[in-house]
Amino acid sequence: MISADEILKKFSRGRTEIVGIDVATTGVKAVMLKKSADAVSLLAADVFQPPGGDALLELPKAFSARYCALGVSDRQSVIKLLSLPGKVEEAGAYGQIKEHMGLDSGEYRIGYKVISEGHGRAETKLLAAALPEATIANALSMFRTGIPVPCSMELSGLAALTAFLNGPGTQHDKEAVGVVEFGATSTFLAFFNSGTLVLLRKFDIGSDTICDKIQQALGVDADTARGILSDGSFDISQAVNEVLDPFLRQLVISRDFIERRDQCHIPKIYVSGTLQSSAQSMQQFIHVTGVQAEPWDPLAGLTVQAGAVPEHLQGQESRLSAAIGAGLSAFLRD
Repeated sequence: MISADEILKKFSRGRTEIVGIDVATTGVKAVMLKKSADAVSLLAADVFQPPGGDALLELPKAFSARYCALGVSDRQSVIKLLSLPGKVEEAGAYGQIKEHMGLDSGEYRIGYKVISEGHGRAETKLLAAALPEATIANALSMFRTGIPVPCSMELSGLAALTAFLNGPGTQHDKEAVGVVEFGATSTFLAFFNSGTLVLLRKFDIGSDTICDKIQQALGVDADTARGILSDGSFDISQAVNEVLDPFLRQLVISRDFIERRDQCHIPKIYVSGTLQSSAQSMQQFIHVTGVQAEPWDPLAGLTVQAGAVPEHLQGQESRLSAAIGAGLSAFLRD
């Protein structure tokens, strides 16, 4: 998760084009990004069917770049906002972080980003994420030969937060704000205060959870359930409430905690993903939390080339947030 200011600092070097890819159960979302001295442009975007079995992912010519940046989702992934005593030395950081992650048995790959560095008795705050090695291997198997070559990988929910910080987040660098990224299998809740991440939680619910409830209640298949969730053609309030209410109550508890601890006020929470496109879900969100819920557009911080977003994706731009964020993060890592 990387801010817009950090991205702009490194625009003058490194790669100039990259494909951001979000590997999800609802499709492989891809965006073609190009950076110049002071902006990032979106050249192409689309959603593709995941390749089956051992097949490779083949992208159209519009997505021709040497490198790609991946966002992936996994219920077994772990994220934590950690506070470690003093300054964290690079040589011993991995061991300290692994000890605090509380990982189950199995092999994980861990990455971290320092949020604020401690000195003396002050604590170092950092964001740590762990992904199962099997998940990483599965995603990389789609790119065994040729281009694009994967140059980075991160959790899709964190990548979406990078897209937020590069877009609407730039308007809230002096105040507190919340963000919800509602994915297919996981939901990320983040609060920022003066541009600094102060709370982050991952919940193992998503649009797939609601769709399962709709399938059971109405006796329809998965594709029909997704359509019903988006267009609101049936009353699905019971299914929505069953899934969202426990999460929304946790959101309220987290918001109240941050407001008391940091002596701030959080008047607005930005929402993206399937939750944003479901009118009944948004109504329930506002009803339970009592806060202003505002959809956000991941294209807002980009220069969008004419025809970059195909007609069938217009109105569904929020689906591209993780792919865009993955690409922006990769630009910074050059």
